[in-house]
Amino acid sequence: MGKQLIVFAQKQSSKSSSRRESNRDEEEVRRSAITGKKLKMKVHKDSEDKAREINRNQLLQHLNHMYD
Repeated sequence: MGKQLIVFAQKQSSKSSSRRESNRDEEEVRRSAITGKKLKMKVHKDSEDKAREINRNQLLQHLNHMYD
C-alpha cells in the first residue's frame, strides 16, 4: 500500500511541473479576470489619433523647454 502512494505522488508531481512550465509560457499573456480570454493590448490608431499624439508631443516638448 505504501508503494502505491509513492507512485501516485510521483505522477502528481510530474503533472504539476508540466503545468508550471506551461504557466511560465503563458505568464506574458494578459487575460480577462471575468472570461479568461486573452486580451488584445494593441490599440489601432486612425489619422486623427496620430495627429493628436503629434500635437501632444510638440506641446510637451515646448513646455519642457520653457522649464529648462
